Amino acid sequence: MFGKSTKRNNNLVSVSLYNQCVTMARQPDYYTDFSIQDKVLGRFEALALHLFLMLRRLKEDASPIAQNISQEMCDLFVADMDHSLRNARLSESKIDKSFKRFVEGFYGRLVAYDKGLDEGTLEDAILKNVYDDDPAHLHLGKKMAVRMTNLLDGLRQQSDVINLNFKGEK
Repeated sequence: MFGKSTKRNNNLVSVSLYNQCVTMARQPDYYTDFSIQDKVLGRFEALALHLFLMLRRLKEDASPIAQNISQEMCDLFVADMDHSLRNARLSESKIDKSFKRFVEGFYGRLVAYDKGLDEGTLEDAILKNVYDDDPAHLHLGKKMAVRMTNLLDGLRQQSDVINLNFKGEK
């Protein structure tokens, strides 16, 4: 009862894991080697991919702490998108439309990537979302799917959900 607050500890873990996803999404090779547009939507795609990986790993744990951390990470994403749009100095109506589009797009991507991973078609979901279904980027969709699968495998090898990290990455 007088120990550390579990909710506060979960929040600190959630912030740490979310920040790892943001850091990973900022790796320059996503914008050079993988040809993701280094613009708002491209950075959103890179972040969505890494958040998906972390959230998938937490979902596979199925413990109450993993579920709480997962929800808090989603809440952090929503707050981050709201903050970013407000800093862009858009009108309130434009913020509302953009915010709704980003959040719906994010949750849609989580479902698509989850399904793609389960069905062995992750590269198709990546091609659709990251590369606008452009067949010229088919090889990059496959390359990205391999990278994401490898990152997820690295997360899966870690048993402690509180200390998850993207091992072996820059």
